[in-house]
Order: sequence, then C-alpha cells, then structure tokens
Amino acid sequence: MVFTMDIHKDTLRYSQKTAEPTDPSTKLANAPSLIPFFELTPNNTAPFATAEGTANTDERQAGVKARREQFPYGPDIISGGLTGGLPYPDIKSSKQAEDFVNKQFADLIGEQGIIVKDIANEAAVTASRPDLPLNGGRFQKLEDFFKLYEGDWMKSIPDGPFPGTLENGEKDLLFSMERLSIQAFSIRRLRPDEKPEFAVDDETAQRVTGTTQAQLLKDSRLFYIDYRDQALQKLTEGRYAAACDAFFYIHPESGDFLPLAIRANAPDSALVYTPADDRYDWLYAKMLFNVNDMWFGQWFHVIFTHEVIDAVYLASLRTMSNSHPIFNVLSRLGLQTFAIRLSALRTLFNPGGPVDSIFAWGGDESKKFISRLFADGATTWTPHYFEPELRARGLIDSDGPALKSFPFYTDSKRIIDPIRDYMRAFVHSYYPTDASLADDVELQNWIAEASGPAQVQAFPTSLSCRDDLVEILVHYAYLVSVAHGVLNTNDLSLAQLVVPWHATAFYKPVATEKGMTEQDIIAALPDVKESIRAIQLAAAFGRPSLAGGDRALIEMFEDGLRLPRYNEETREAAKVFSGEMERFSDEVQARGFDEQGLSQGMPFVWKVLDPRVTPFYVAI
Repeated sequence: MVFTMDIHKDTLRYSQKTAEPTDPSTKLANAPSLIPFFELTPNNTAPFATAEGTANTDERQAGVKARREQFPYGPDIISGGLTGGLPYPDIKSSKQAEDFVNKQFADLIGEQGIIVKDIANEAAVTASRPDLPLNGGRFQKLEDFFKLYEGDWMKSIPDGPFPGTLENGEKDLLFSMERLSIQAFSIRRLRPDEKPEFAVDDETAQRVTGTTQAQLLKDSRLFYIDYRDQALQKLTEGRYAAACDAFFYIHPESGDFLPLAIRANAPDSALVYTPADDRYDWLYAKMLFNVNDMWFGQWFHVIFTHEVIDAVYLASLRTMSNSHPIFNVLSRLGLQTFAIRLSALRTLFNPGGPVDSIFAWGGDESKKFISRLFADGATTWTPHYFEPELRARGLIDSDGPALKSFPFYTDSKRIIDPIRDYMRAFVHSYYPTDASLADDVELQNWIAEASGPAQVQAFPTSLSCRDDLVEILVHYAYLVSVAHGVLNTNDLSLAQLVVPWHATAFYKPVATEKGMTEQDIIAALPDVKESIRAIQLAAAFGRPSLAGGDRALIEMFEDGLRLPRYNEETREAAKVFSGEMERFSDEVQARGFDEQGLSQGMPFVWKVLDPRVTPFYVAI
C-alpha cells in the first residue's frame, strides 16, 4: 500500500499535545513552502483589508490580474475532463500553477514517507503472528477476526476501533445507526405518497416491526437507501458484490431506528432479506450492503469535499489578493487541498494500486462512479448546506416522527454553529453593512468566478447580504472539516472499514438462495491476508497523530501567521471558537456506554468529530 497517513513514532492519546516547532513559519499547518507565495513572511505585518476604498490600489489589482493568468483552469484530473468533475489548476500549461500544486504535494508526501514505513511494519508484524492462519488461510469463527486488532497497530490505530464496533458488529441497532453516524449521506425518509421500490410482505413486516410496510410509509416512518447503480460497474475478476437497496424504519413503539429489509440486486439474485431470516442469512445481507455503502462513501467524499473545495479555492486564487481577509480564511482551510486529488490519482486509482487490489471494482470503475455522482449533483453548493440538505432528506424537522438519536447531526451541529458564530463576527467586522459588499471588487469577482468559470453548481451568482456570505464560508468550513472528517480520515479505521463486518469485496459469488452458515460467510469474506491489507488501507487514511496538534479542528482559526493581521473582532472570535471546541472535545472524550449499553443511542462509542483529534482541513 502506498496511500498513506500521518503518524508520529510514539503512540498518541487524544488528550496529548504533540511536540511542534515554536516558529510558525516551519509548521505544516501554515504550509511553510508556500509562505513566500502568500506573503506571510514575519516582516509583513500589514493588516488584511477588503478590496475597497484606499486599500484597493492599482498595484493590488495588477497583482490579482497577474495571478489570474498564472492559474488557468484545467480539466478534472480524475475523470480527465469537465463532464465528470470540477476544474483543477492547469499544471500542464502553467509553470506557476504546477509549482504551487507541487509544493502542496511535497508537504503532503513528505510526512507520508514515514507513515508508509510505519504502516508496512505494523502490517508485517500482524502478518507474521503464529496465531493467525496466513497464506490464504481463513478463520474458523467471525469473532476470530477481532484478533487482527490485538495490539499490532499502535501507531496507526493506537486506540483500536471505536468501543463496541467489533463486539456489537452483528447487532441490528449498530448496523442501522451507522446510517445516522459514520455515513449519513445516503439515507432519506420516504414521503407517504411515494411507492416503495420493493415490497416487504405484510406477514414478514408484522413480525419485524409490529406493523406493515404500508403503514410505516403512511406514518412517515419508512426510510430508504439505494445503491442499485453499482450494478452498472464491472467487477474485478475473482471478486464479487451486490448492488443493494434497503429499507429502515422508526419502530412504532420503541422509537428505535432499525433495518427492515435489504434487497441484494446481484446477478442471478433478487433475494430480499429481513431480520426475520435465519441469523447468518441476515448477517450476510448486512455485509453485502456494507460493501456498497463503503464504495459510495469513499467516492462521494472525493467529489463532495475535495473537488468542490478545489474549484472554489481555485476561483479565489484567480480573483483575490493575498491581502484579502476572506482569501486568507479560504487558504488556511484549503491547506494542501490540490495535493489530495493528485495523490489519489497517483497512489489510489493507479493501475495495480489499492483500489485495484482491495475493492470489488477497480480504479477505472471508481473514476466512472465519481463521474456519475457528479452528474447526479454531488457537487452542488447551496443544496448541500448542512441543515437544509438534511431537511430535504427528511432527517430533521420532518412531518413524521423525529429520529430518537441522530449522532451525525448533533455532533456536527456542535461544530458548525460555532463556525457560524466565528464567520458572522468575521464578516460583519469587515463589512459594516450589507451595502458594503458591493464595493469589494475582489469579493464580487470571486462569487462570479465560482458560480461561472469554476463551474461550481448552484453556487450563489450574486452577493448582496452579509449573512449569505457567512453561509458560503460556513459551508466551505463544513466540507473541509466535518464532512471530510466523517466520510474519511480516522472514521475508516475506527468504524467504516472494520473487519469482518465491513468488507471491500466478497470472494465468492453472491448467494442465489438462502441458508447461509457462519462458514459460508467466512469463505466469502477476504482471507486473513486480504483482511490485513484492508486494515492497512483503512489506517492509511487516518490522522491519529494530529491529536492535540495545530492541525486539529480546535485550532481551525488559530493561525499563527495570519491571526495577527486580522482585526481585533476576528481574533476575539477565534478565541471563542477554540473555547467552544475545547468544551465539546471534553464531552466527546468522556463518552462511554450507559446502563443500556448504548452511547448516543448506539451500541458503539463514536468519537470521530472530537475537535482535538479530527483535522480542520481535507487531510487525505
């Protein structure tokens, strides 16, 4: 594996503070190789200023014009065009753009070299253990897979998977609540006037839920996830997967969010599974679903966070001066942003790379899938604002019964609301009235650029209200931190890709009849060697070493080079934000199981959005 992660040599706990240089110009959080580009040298103490009045000099605008020419738009480097993704800097025709991207890439890859070695060593230690059946061997029981996490991953997964993830992996409540925590971007509530895509007969539905599918629909208690489009993909030879769709529901009596049915939609298999089936048939169906869920989540994260942020930030490079306060916020949060797509192209989607080696479908299929997500609107801006998007899927403020627990929403909101408070103070301090927005030529050009040449779908085309600007900046911050942190980074090794419950592929054709046994499932899952490779890949996306450091979310606005050049109101807002994140982090770190064996209504303890741990930027 060559797709890498950021690990220091010593095991880190969440409460520890990493040792860092005292000179802010040497910290990776400040992109040291690009400090001259951003004019952030210590002798430059000029306050940041919007492009209006006396601050909008001819010299300043000449610099903006020159940089615009240095950063032309190029095609999406993953799909190879602009019909399958958003623009990327044209590094082939512009030496300046190439230099900028290469410096970001060098910052990213420089720390990853150490990590590659660390992960490889840990995987080798695990693969050499005498208590594991290697060389194509298989475990005898599903719980034997737990041995793979016993102490060998002390640098890359220092605290192991989240408590409960392994032990409670077969529980229906864990399976369903994963849809409301570790990957909450697919589920939607069905409207009472919708026709369900497949039927669950009344007798079975009564056994499972105490009522019928039709009644659940009528009462707005029925939810749906659809991964049938994955049937369009060409499977890698020797690997198999379904293309599941599934119903979930709010129980009429307990209020628990639970699974109702999973349809496999595999070649020669239209089987519908429910909790009323035998134990291993139902477990097998959940595992089939998890393969599809993993595939969707990872490529959705590429298009939803990386591609969108790249395009919006590229638009700012073409329209704003280094002196503009908003450009500096975007640059801080856009740390290493262009490096990620380039790294993915070279070390993830590459022939023979991790996708080809691990997943049911290869790297070329992943790129096609990303293009389909783009066509389906995954990069739209305003429709994906945090609460409006959840509201549109019926997950909050619905006419139906509320979800008893929605960890993704509640944890995210604890971060997004303070981000909004910071951005409001920041924007209102630089723009005293709504009318003052119109006088800032760079701001207005950025809005026009992002919604026009940068091709960010549904980005605002004009700006006349300060609070609209606040929401634009909040969404940018949400994508780089919360959304990315949930869909990728530490969540993979701690929950989303924890074997055996979450596989990247099956190695036997999808069952065409029921009657699975535990041994049948084990025979279909990756063997021990392949399972170790899956853990290795998941660990490669983790950033546990950022815990307590200056790239953790709690430090989002504590920019040692830029902060002194913002106005007093902005500096004070940064302190308030850090204080709010400190309090939330304390709450997250104190989480455990209650007397019912639950945490946030789930049989596992989810801590992925701990502000002292999760990065403030798109770290990988």
